Amino acid sequence: MAEALATAAEAGCTGTRILRADSQFYNAGAIAACRRAGAHFSITTGMNPSIKRAVHSIPEDAWQHITYPTAVPDPETGELISDADAEIPQYTAFAGRGKAERVTARLIVRRVRDLAKPAVMGKGRAVSRLALPPLLHRPARRNPAGRAGTRRSHRRRPRRRRHDAP
Repeated sequence: MAEALATAAEAGCTGTRILRADSQFYNAGAIAACRRAGAHFSITTGMNPSIKRAVHSIPEDAWQHITYPTAVPDPETGELISDADAEIPQYTAFAGRGKAERVTARLIVRRVRDLAKPAVMGKGRAVSRLALPPLLHRPARRNPAGRAGTRRSHRRRPRRRRHDAP
C-alpha cells in the first residue's frame, strides 16, 4: 500500500489521494502508510468488540435521519433501502497499542429499520441493525461540508469514468 501511494505521487498525481478499503486493510500498518503519505482513508472496520462498544454507546438522540436520493440494496437481505439513521462519533482505533499507533478518526455508522422486528410504541422507527459495517474515516483536512457532507459523500457510488472498464 505504501508503494502504491508513493507511486501515485511519483507519477505526478497532485490531487487528494484517498484509500478506500475493505476490512482486510483495517490494521495499524495500512493506516500508518496513509498517514505517512498524507493520504485520506476510509476503511471498513468490521465488528470487533471495541467497535461494537462504540456503536452501542451512541445515544439514541444522536442519530440523524438520512434519505438516500436513490434506493440502495441491503447487503444482507437484498431489499432496497431508501432511508437510514447515521452518526459519526470520534473513535480511537488500536487503543491497546502504543501511542504512536493509535488513530483517532471518525467512525461512520449507518443503521436501518429491521423489518423483521415490530416498531416499538413511542419510539417512532424500529431501527436495530447496521446498514453496512462501520467505516473508519479520516481526511487529511476537515470536510468543509461538515458531518452532513461526509455522509453524502459516503452514500454516493463512485462515478464511472469513460476510460474505466465496464
